[in-house]
Amino acid sequence: MNLVALVLMGCSLCMPLIQPATSDDMTLRILSSSLPSQESEIKTWHHDCSNTSGFQYGELPRRFPIGMSSYTVVNTEGVLESDGQCLYTTNISTLQSDYSWVHYGPTFICDLPDAFPVAGLRNFSVQIELVNSNPEARGAAAIGLFDDTLSPILIASCRDIYPETQGDLTWKYHPRNSSFFYYYLGRDDNNYSIFNFDWNMDFVNSTLSATYSHGQGLWGKIPAYLTLNSTIVMENDVEWYRPIRYLVFTVVGLYGYEYFPIPSFRFHDIYLEYEIGGIIDTSPPSLTPQPDKVYIRGETGNTISWECYDDHPYRYWLLDSLHYSYTGVSLSEEGLWNSSRFDVSIDGLRVGTYFFELCLQDRGGFIVTDWVEVQVVENSLLPTVIIDSFLLILILCMVALVCVLDQRGRRKTANLQEGQP
Repeated sequence: MNLVALVLMGCSLCMPLIQPATSDDMTLRILSSSLPSQESEIKTWHHDCSNTSGFQYGELPRRFPIGMSSYTVVNTEGVLESDGQCLYTTNISTLQSDYSWVHYGPTFICDLPDAFPVAGLRNFSVQIELVNSNPEARGAAAIGLFDDTLSPILIASCRDIYPETQGDLTWKYHPRNSSFFYYYLGRDDNNYSIFNFDWNMDFVNSTLSATYSHGQGLWGKIPAYLTLNSTIVMENDVEWYRPIRYLVFTVVGLYGYEYFPIPSFRFHDIYLEYEIGGIIDTSPPSLTPQPDKVYIRGETGNTISWECYDDHPYRYWLLDSLHYSYTGVSLSEEGLWNSSRFDVSIDGLRVGTYFFELCLQDRGGFIVTDWVEVQVVENSLLPTVIIDSFLLILILCMVALVCVLDQRGRRKTANLQEGQP
């Protein structure tokens, strides 16, 4: 479902959003730090896979899918070996818990000599070989660049996904917060990847390469029977200042209620060319949460004001929904963010409960959000006053009537006592 296309039901919203040119809050300015840019320098890193130096077995903090599959990787143990020409894994252990339809296998991590921003990637290439002699084998090999939190950024993979010799070669970009783009903006893997499906994957020996090109985004090349050379992710979605810190690779098998044989994968050559000295963003934007609001229908001057700041701001999304009409959200407004405050007018709403959510993203890929519940109620003050006044008048009248009757009774009693008729 494309959430951008959802339309609010039962109301017409007019919410001008104003960004002042600057922020006067100095406290906000010191909360979002980053590594400053330095003098740039082009460096290269090369591993010919003739030995296992530099790689250590490790476990990633979160699971990630390989290629265009939804099967995520569950870490198990294994041994990394080299025959003097290539890297491969042996003694891959099976799963210790109940899973279904997942990849399983070890991950090996290399701490790169330098941290550099995504925008500094000049060339990343890797040679992957698959000898698929067993048609029943099913699994994958993946190698990629990870950030300082060991979250994937750019992954090259080769998958044997069917009992026959069929599979794919893929370049895939992983945004820092991919779930936001999927659930809020309706973007899936197709927006961040290119792949080449191979109907005859009995033997593969390909060198996949990728580079960042300013104005075009991340560009990837997949040589196969038909060479694929295309954009992995568009410039607008590249997290320019996100740090690349580690190189990680894995060879995994597939488990789907049974264990399939693992194909014979090999890594022959890994080459990296990059530019250091660029800006590296290490912290998210600051965003001050705002309280929920209630106002009477027809009142004006109702505004949500978000204080926010970042060293390297990028863009924003404003989402809204009518609570009682449906369960989805609608993209009300989006654009570039200049690191200043947001003022959102919420006048003119009909009676009901609304949710407004501001989402901010910086150049490091960090996304922060805050949502405010707005309740619009009827003006119930006048009927209450009328009812309360009527009751008061009724009580006063009853008291007056009682007083009059009491006085009449007293006079009548006095007259009888004096002998008057």
